[in-house]
Amino acid sequence: MIIISRLLEGEFKNYRTLIPKESKTTIISPVKPFLNSVERASLLISDKLKSPIKCVFEIDVIKILCTTSVGKLSDEFMVKSTGGNLTMGFNNKYLLEALNNCSTEEIKLDLTTPVSPVVITPVEGDSFLFMVLPVRIKSEE
Repeated sequence: MIIISRLLEGEFKNYRTLIPKESKTTIISPVKPFLNSVERASLLISDKLKSPIKCVFEIDVIKILCTTSVGKLSDEFMVKSTGGNLTMGFNNKYLLEALNNCSTEEIKLDLTTPVSPVVITPVEGDSFLFMVLPVRIKSEE
C-alpha cells in the first residue's frame, strides 16, 4: 500500500479560540437517555421541513421537545446540573452525530447562552470534544 499526501500551505484559524472557555451552566448527563430522546424526536422531522429540536435545560432535568406536522414529542430525563435554566434549539442530525460518537456513558455539557455553542466532553479525561451550534427557535407565547 502506498500513501501519498501533500502539505497544505497557508494560515489556518486557531480553532481553540472558537471553543468557549467559560460556561454559565454545566450538566452531567447519561448518554443513552439523551441519545434515545433525540432519536425519537428525529422520527418526526422530515428533510423538507427541518424543524429544530428544542432542548430545555432545567435544574436536574433535560426536556426534549419537537413539534412538526407529523406529530409532537415531549420527553425528559434526569441529569445533574449547576447553573441556570436555558432553552436551546438544535438540528437533530448534528446533535445525533455528537451523541453517537461519545465513547463514555456520561458526558458533560457546558452551556453559555441560547445562541452560543454547547461543548460536549467526557466527565473525566479528554478523549473527545464536540461543539454543537444551536439554531434559533421561535419564541412561543
